[in-house]
Amino acid sequence: MVKLEYYTWPLFISFSFILLLCIFSIHFFVQTKKHNYIGLSAAYLASSFLASAPFFTTKLQYFDSNHIMAITGMLCSILATFIIQGPKIIKIWAPILILTFIAVLAIFIPFPVNILLLGLFMMAYGVYSLMKGEWNGNSTLFNVHAVIFVMLGFLGMLGVFYRHYPLFFLVATLNLIQVILAALIFFDRVISMMRVASYNSVTDPLTKIYNKRFLINKAKQLAAHQEISIIFADIDNFKKLNDTKGHEEGDRVLKEVANCLKVVINKQGYPCRFGGEELVGIVIKSNAVDLAEKFRAKVEKEIGVTVSVGVSSGTGDAEKIIKGADLFMYQAKNEGKNRVVAS
Repeated sequence: MVKLEYYTWPLFISFSFILLLCIFSIHFFVQTKKHNYIGLSAAYLASSFLASAPFFTTKLQYFDSNHIMAITGMLCSILATFIIQGPKIIKIWAPILILTFIAVLAIFIPFPVNILLLGLFMMAYGVYSLMKGEWNGNSTLFNVHAVIFVMLGFLGMLGVFYRHYPLFFLVATLNLIQVILAALIFFDRVISMMRVASYNSVTDPLTKIYNKRFLINKAKQLAAHQEISIIFADIDNFKKLNDTKGHEEGDRVLKEVANCLKVVINKQGYPCRFGGEELVGIVIKSNAVDLAEKFRAKVEKEIGVTVSVGVSSGTGDAEKIIKGADLFMYQAKNEGKNRVVAS
């Protein structure tokens, strides 16, 4: 096994990073059951095997087959990280796939042809990436990625004339930085997925406002410390609308009414879908009765349907406040619909 000299430490750290990515992707697969993570785990595992190659030789040489295997491991980890983003960025990961293929060929080609070939393609990829200018909206991260590849290609070809350990150390360090960037992209993807999952857990998929689960939890949280008001609205004659014009039209109307509630409440509370054609607004910073009347008038004017609305206020027992608004909504229905009834 090769002795860990200063110029090999960046390669060892790169290997450690890739192995960690493999472990994390296995963990995410176990937690989410998403099969793309098991594929990613296999790719990172293969990358870690390649990246470990320099540590199973007695003497590591600059751009010998073991060194190129370590570089190939780095390229595989970047390729895997890009591919998991999906086919929409094929223009980004397809060139990395070609570069990885060239690196695999370079393992079997003698020095200095291997370094010239791989260095030239690294520079070409870096220039191509700089021209693209961004990855998934992140121009800074991707430009750093591209510039480092240009430097790797140039320094690699410089090694034909200056095959010494300081240059080896610099190339290995740039290799490490690329692996770290791949890790950042990986965790950026994971964080984005977590945000989406968090958003979906509290959002109604049809209307894009908060769901009943959020309503109950938020109302309890707020009512424990302050007075809240609940606007409880039901679209009048909604069943008839569905029966005569179809569910697609019913969904369209429901989404538009929900948007009206969202616009009216704005930053003064939280618009929610209670279920079916029932919408609820939690109000904490305004006169709820005025908002309810504004909402009712807006729906009638802009959408051409009417809503019956109940308003209730209080502190402490949030479910009791919601139930009170619900009862006032039914009172509005019984009194002729298209009106607001408040406590």
